[in-house]
Amino acid sequence: MRNALFLYMAALAAGSPTAIVSDSSAAAATVDSTVFYSLLATATAAVTPNAAPIFPVSGNATEVVGIDASSVASAISSAVTAPATPSVDDVEGKTSSTSTKKTTSTSSYGNCKTKTSTKVITTAAPTSTVPASSTTSPYCSVPSSCTPVSWTNTNSYTSTTACPTAIEVGTYCGFINPLDPCAPQSAGSAPSPTADTVSAFLSNKAYQVLASQAATPPGYIPTFTDLDAAVSANTYLGYETLTSYDTASCAALCDATDLCTGFNIYIERDPGWNPDQCSCAEPASTYNFKCSIFAGGVYASSATNVGQYRDEYEVVITASNGYMLGNTTYAASSTTTNSDVEDDSDGLSTRDSDSSSPCLPDGASRPQSCWGKTHNHPDTTIKEAFFPGPFSIDTCISLATSQSELNLAADVNVTAAFVNAALVVRDGVAWGTYCGVFTQAYDGSECNWSPSSSSGHHWSVQDSWGVEIDVEVLLGA
Repeated sequence: MRNALFLYMAALAAGSPTAIVSDSSAAAATVDSTVFYSLLATATAAVTPNAAPIFPVSGNATEVVGIDASSVASAISSAVTAPATPSVDDVEGKTSSTSTKKTTSTSSYGNCKTKTSTKVITTAAPTSTVPASSTTSPYCSVPSSCTPVSWTNTNSYTSTTACPTAIEVGTYCGFINPLDPCAPQSAGSAPSPTADTVSAFLSNKAYQVLASQAATPPGYIPTFTDLDAAVSANTYLGYETLTSYDTASCAALCDATDLCTGFNIYIERDPGWNPDQCSCAEPASTYNFKCSIFAGGVYASSATNVGQYRDEYEVVITASNGYMLGNTTYAASSTTTNSDVEDDSDGLSTRDSDSSSPCLPDGASRPQSCWGKTHNHPDTTIKEAFFPGPFSIDTCISLATSQSELNLAADVNVTAAFVNAALVVRDGVAWGTYCGVFTQAYDGSECNWSPSSSSGHHWSVQDSWGVEIDVEVLLGA
């Protein structure tokens, strides 16, 4: 099992775009782990966090929250293609279809957050009437001298009696496409610094006060404070723009979103209009409060997004705070700040005890934390897989259920009784979910292996959970 995990890590470092799978019968399961250390050493192509996780976020191009459920189902389907059994033939009970320890089916097991369905923010439907005029424009002002350069408008338009002018298809009265050259951007709510420069923005004491005095929402633990960078990780679920530096609102967004276990709130310096192909390439700035949410991995070591250039305009970030739910891993001894972030080589540590349990579906029970370890039991392993993207115990349960269903359909009397779900972390940055599927249940005290440094990278697992499952309940038998 540990060898397969190194294989997943090697393939992930090489930029594998899909689920990485190993059946226990594969020859690689018996290869010494040093082989996979060497694979890591030669895997030089790095995956960029947030670039294209296997569970892409849903929504429009501005603010999105949630994951595409169909991509999860597709990933599970591609991972389960043939019957699978443990690789060792003489292990007692390996073909048992039930756990050797009692499994109790529980509805919404553990400390479940109250949620509605996953929130997806989409463009509003066309309005039936002309909106009332407002004395305050929601957009930044653009000088009339600013015009598009070498640009042809290829957008499709339609007319409606409700709107005084033609509108872009699929939009509404008054809609302005923010991607058009010179298009005004939404006006931010953050206060302006003393001068419209990068240095004035980053040194603004008012922003530092907001970050340092921000309240920690109930149930969350601060992981870093007042950094000049935002979190970038494959566990990204989406973001919203806020009207104030409000950690409670950001936490509420996380609480209402499936899989979310942490958030990052920060202030961003943005252009007042789109400078791309615009004759005015250095726009006046607007300043936004932003809240991004994640399924794990909100650590100081993951705060690597320092901004970007949009044409000649420099986007930068400050007052960045990170928070994780109390039952997850966090940067423990002291909250990381701008002054000590460079001394934090890993940014991670684990708590001494678990404060709550994850929410589980019917047919799953007895969640036990492994913290920085995984379960390594080759004699009872029937499936292992890695899914880049948000950390999800449910994905591992679905993997186990699908494999068991396929086995039974093929008259192979081997079904899952236990899963191990762990968040894989490379150099302090979260990458995705590792799943191990077993025919026997285990206690938390039997978590027995963890990765380490290899080929210049530090590998670890966080938020690792062992969960007993009842396949009959999960299959609805």
